[in-house]
Amino acid sequence: MYYLYAPGSCADHALEDRLRGTLRLLSGPATLVTSAPAAAVGYGLTGCPAIESQLPRLRREDRCLSPIPRRGQALWGYMGPPHRALGRADRIWAWDRMTLEALRQAGLGRKARLAPDPVFLVRRQLRPLAGAFRRDTVALSLAPGAFRYEARPGLLWENLQALVRYILEKTPFQIALVPYCAARHRNEALVHQALVRAFPDRERFFLRPDGPSPQLRGDLSLCRMGVGMAGAAVAWTCGVPALCLGADLHAMGLAQSLFGDWREVVVPIRSLYSGQDLTARFRRFLDREDLLRKALEKNIPLCRQYAEEWDMEL
Repeated sequence: MYYLYAPGSCADHALEDRLRGTLRLLSGPATLVTSAPAAAVGYGLTGCPAIESQLPRLRREDRCLSPIPRRGQALWGYMGPPHRALGRADRIWAWDRMTLEALRQAGLGRKARLAPDPVFLVRRQLRPLAGAFRRDTVALSLAPGAFRYEARPGLLWENLQALVRYILEKTPFQIALVPYCAARHRNEALVHQALVRAFPDRERFFLRPDGPSPQLRGDLSLCRMGVGMAGAAVAWTCGVPALCLGADLHAMGLAQSLFGDWREVVVPIRSLYSGQDLTARFRRFLDREDLLRKALEKNIPLCRQYAEEWDMEL
C-alpha cells in the first residue's frame, strides 16, 4: 500500500496539483494522509481509495511518500535547500536537475534520485469565463507571504501597482487575478481584492473565483502570459510564459529545465529596489515572449511524456 503524506491543505493549490499528479504517477492505489481531509474532499481530490487525517503504523510492505524526511521511507519531491535531517530518508526524489545536483553536492549521493514533476500530469478544466479572456490576458497571482521578502516595507505593493498601471495604460491586455492559494494566512485573494479596489476598471480587470486546481489551471491556460508565485510556475506547465516572483530552488530548477536559464523568468523579490523594477523586468520579458513560448512548446510535451512513461521503484 502506498501512503501519500501531505501536511497542509488542498486550499494551497500548488500542493493540490502535486497530489493529483502523484496519484496519476503511482503504479498502485494510494491512501492520502492530510491534516485537512475536508479540504481534499471539498476540492474534489479523487484517485485515492481513502483520505485519512493520521498516518497509521506502517507495515514492512507499505511505502510512504512524504515531504518530511522519515527513516526508512522515501522523501517525495524535495524542493528546499539541503540540510542534515535529509539523511534520515531512505531515498530522496527531486523533481528537477538543479535540486538533484544540490542534494548530491551536499553528500547525499545516490540516495538522491530524479523523478518527473507530477504537475505535468494534471489536466485542466475550463469553467465559465464571465467576460474574462476575450482579449489577450495577463494572469496575476501573489500570496501575502511574498511581502516579507521585500527590501523595504511597501516596495512590493508599489511594484504591483506600477505593473498593473503599465499594463492598463500601455498595452491592450486584460488582467485576470487567479488565486493559486486560498489557505489561511496565505490567501492570495487578500492581495487580489486590494488590487481590485485600487484599479476599479472592471472591463479589463477580472477577479477569478477560487476552485479546484484543474479549474485554476484552465484559467491560466487561457492567458497569454502570467506574473506571480506558484501560479507562474503552473502557467509554465500549461505552456504559458510567465514571470515567477520568488527564487525557491524548485522554481529555478524547473525554469532551468524549460528555458535553459532560470534568470530569464525568475525574479527574486529582494532584487526589486525601486517601485518600477518589476515593470522594467516585465517589459524585457515581453521582448522575449515569443522565444519563451517556443521553448515551452518544445519542452512541455517532453516533460509530460517523461512523466507518463516513468516507473517508480521504491
